[in-house]
Amino acid sequence: MSEGKKKNPIMIILIILILAVASVGGYFAYTMFIKKPTGQKEEIKYVEKELVEKPMELEEFTVNLADEGGKSFIQTKLTLAYPEANKDLEKEVTSKLDKVLDIINSTLRQKKADDFNGNGLASVKKEILDKINENLISGRLTNIYVKKIVIQR
Repeated sequence: MSEGKKKNPIMIILIILILAVASVGGYFAYTMFIKKPTGQKEEIKYVEKELVEKPMELEEFTVNLADEGGKSFIQTKLTLAYPEANKDLEKEVTSKLDKVLDIINSTLRQKKADDFNGNGLASVKKEILDKINENLISGRLTNIYVKKIVIQR
């Protein structure tokens, strides 16, 4: 019996020692292979490309407005802007220039002088831009710039 009691404490110490070595080994494996080192976060950097616009100046427009009496008109000079990198869009806009000019003329003819007050000009520009972009396949215009605007009432 004394032999069984001696084996028991040695066996307990051996089991504790094996568990300790396994725990240390497991912790080492976890920190080296699975867990990222603390203090170092993986960052995903997004590089924001600056959109370079290419301008296309249009001829000056003089259009009668839809005001009562038919005496109001607008005289304006616009510039279309599109991404410089999109050469196909430049060709498409150039080939469809008559349609683009017609869209602008038609849209302006439907407006009254008061439609250009306050934020009205911005909404007219957006309307023209949207109508032109509906007719384009190879890309989208990014903006319309007003270089000159005169409204006669």
